[in-house]
Amino acid sequence: TLDKYCILNKIKQIDLLKIDTQGYEQQVLKGSYSLLKENKIKAIEIEIIFDNNYEKYLTFSEIEKYIPPKYFRLVGMQLVNNNLFKGLGFAANAYYFNRKYYNI
Repeated sequence: TLDKYCILNKIKQIDLLKIDTQGYEQQVLKGSYSLLKENKIKAIEIEIIFDNNYEKYLTFSEIEKYIPPKYFRLVGMQLVNNNLFKGLGFAANAYYFNRKYYNI
């Protein structure tokens, strides 16, 4: 897990956690539980897939369950493809900032 990796490698803080794991975001966020709760991550960028290009994918609301609202706030989204009827995928990158580090 990311929690264990940071302990083993004496990483005290993460400026940006970028998650683009094609349906395994839940596992990454679960494995970062201590880092998230201890305010050791300043910002998160996470890809959210809105269609079913992949066998496994999480909905936006499922991802939100693993990002503690007490510590993080959604501050923006960058659409990768904003038209369901054009192109192969409909996705966005969501940006969460830690309230401890940013006045939001």
